[in-house]
Amino acid sequence: LMFFTKLTEYSAYGAASYTFVLYLSRDIGLGDSGAAAYYTVFSLTMTITVMVVGAVCDTIGVKKTLLIGTVMLLTARLFMPLTTDIVFTTLLGFLPFALGVAITGPVLKVGIKKFTTTESAALGFGLFYTLMNIGFAIGGWLFDAIRNTYGDGGSVVIPGIGLELSTYQVILGIGFFINIPDLIAVLWMREGVE
Repeated sequence: LMFFTKLTEYSAYGAASYTFVLYLSRDIGLGDSGAAAYYTVFSLTMTITVMVVGAVCDTIGVKKTLLIGTVMLLTARLFMPLTTDIVFTTLLGFLPFALGVAITGPVLKVGIKKFTTTESAALGFGLFYTLMNIGFAIGGWLFDAIRNTYGDGGSVVIPGIGLELSTYQVILGIGFFINIPDLIAVLWMREGVE
């Protein structure tokens, strides 16, 4: 379940990471330099959060910590495609996204360590990093496929709803649907297993 979560999360994260600066620059209206500065602060927020995640995980456990991170990612990936307002994007999108990514990445590593034996740890971490790279490659493929379909800076109207989304909002929104199986996988994880 943890390997599945790693693969799907990094597929969604890979696509989003290619999209963020374009989304901030074109959809939010920050321009290239403003988007780059915003993304720098976003990355710094993730880095600071990573430093405190270990203590939280030790206190409440792997499953509960992953559940918190997954819910934050779902929240971010639900709201980011629906707004182009910088305040809403920051509060309901980038802040929970930074916290969610900063939580899930390190906690999945802790889980691999906890759920492998001394003999199987090398294989466990090898698979962990292999799936991370495969997931990121899938994210790149998704990014390219959606940009090629809707055009760089294009848009699409969602049938039945009439909601118009930019190419970048579509890419970010697909991450929401990729994250739903993650939530199910985390809920299936058993407490206290070593």
